[in-house]
Amino acid sequence: MTDFQGLWTISFSSAEESHSGVVVREDIERGGVFVLLDGRVYGGGVSYFFVGKYSQKGPAMEMQVTAIRYNEIVTGIFGNEREIQIDFSGSVAAETMVLHGHVLDNPGKRLDLMAVRRGTPE
Repeated sequence: MTDFQGLWTISFSSAEESHSGVVVREDIERGGVFVLLDGRVYGGGVSYFFVGKYSQKGPAMEMQVTAIRYNEIVTGIFGNEREIQIDFSGSVAAETMVLHGHVLDNPGKRLDLMAVRRGTPE
């Protein structure tokens, strides 16, 4: 499970929500980091820290992340939610990753994640 291991910088590129059948999409300019190591995910951004797990099969990636709010001063990408479960899936090509995700208990609340690997374990 070494192919995807390392330090990744991440940016959330968009969010999508359905309100009574009307889809609302907004761009997000938030980011942070993920560390992928032995099937585990650790990371954070300005308002949330992330813990979870990932699995890979070839270039395909699946990731389940819990985002936990730690900073009350800066509004997070999830508003004022304290804890959120997000399922992501997508692919890795060389040193970049594109994942599409949704909030576990609200599949209409979607976001895309783009990442660039910045370092690998020695």
